[in-house]
Amino acid sequence: METLTEEIEKEANPSIRKEKRQECSQLQKTVKQIREDFLPLLAKYKEQNEILGDRNSYSKTDKDATFMRMKEDHMKNGQLKPGYNVQTGTENPFIVFYTIHQRPANTRC
Repeated sequence: METLTEEIEKEANPSIRKEKRQECSQLQKTVKQIREDFLPLLAKYKEQNEILGDRNSYSKTDKDATFMRMKEDHMKNGQLKPGYNVQTGTENPFIVFYTIHQRPANTRC
């Protein structure tokens, strides 16, 4: 962009100067759009990918929770809500072991 500004100053023909000024203006608009719109979005997407990790989803309110199908409403529809998969091991009436997982399916827990 600096070289374009130098070329504009050196140019003697007014019509060519006008064209180069328009080109410079378009470049400045593009750079401004990249700085104000695209770079903040890129940073946001990188942060979201780091939070997501190897999961398929995460909740914005509880970043450790994963969306899982829940059946708790009166229509008995499966709804996606943030939650955890809790596995418990019992013997007689006592809980002897428990684990909490972010994976909705039991096969990999």
